[in-house]
Amino acid sequence: DILFVGIDEKHENSVVVYPNPASDYIQVNVPSVLQNSTATLHDMQGKLALTQRIGSQYNQLDISFLPAGVYILHISNDAVTVNHRISIQ
Repeated sequence: DILFVGIDEKHENSVVVYPNPASDYIQVNVPSVLQNSTATLHDMQGKLALTQRIGSQYNQLDISFLPAGVYILHISNDAVTVNHRISIQ
């Protein structure tokens, strides 16, 4: 399967992450193949900043405690891995 990542994608296998840039939370909408997966957020030095279970199609991650910067959101399970760049203000 091919997964598309972006805010304007209209495909059934799209991963949608918004707002970007963000300050308090990010909304992560995933296709069924990525439900029951794990989301991790790493800063640009590779340090783990957040881990959260993705249990449904619509998920909200609290990022209000993180310092401003650029992060990589990594969503994965046994079958699929997706990375998305996030800017936190």
